[in-house]
Amino acid sequence: EIPVPDKSGHNEVIHDMCGQHISFVRKVDQYPPYASRADIESLFRSLSAEHVVDIFLALLAEKKVLLISKYKALLTNACVPFMSFLFPFMWKHVLIPILPKSMIDVLDAPVPFLIGADPSIFNSNPLSDDTIETGYEDSYATVEIPQEVYRVNLDMGLMIRSEEHTSELPVTL
Repeated sequence: EIPVPDKSGHNEVIHDMCGQHISFVRKVDQYPPYASRADIESLFRSLSAEHVVDIFLALLAEKKVLLISKYKALLTNACVPFMSFLFPFMWKHVLIPILPKSMIDVLDAPVPFLIGADPSIFNSNPLSDDTIETGYEDSYATVEIPQEVYRVNLDMGLMIRSEEHTSELPVTL
């Protein structure tokens, strides 16, 4: 249950954990991130609900997420809903809806990110799984995608993540 902000604009969630009351307080933004209905529909046309939830959980856990598409508009339209879904939390990490080739080294950064990229800037199959047909040409640049990065192909509706970096929500709290 999410409490409604009071008139002062503060939002407080109290959680009981190990016999202690833990309070989370956040002033509500005057202008929260907004995703249009068209942005959200576009995201769900590209990805299954399960993949959307997996990416949402990865962002909540401050993981590295790379969205891959030949279509620049699709990359931008996919980033906006995730920022909106995170509300009342805020993404304070790297957000690059369309990664320029000159900034490809940011994929090696030791910080969480949500980045969109054209598949042509990579030196190998961006999903790095030989069993999946991506439909992309073999004209790639010279940078590999680190294993800990969640790779999401928006054009094909596929998601690849390293097994060692997979995390599940606890069944009971």
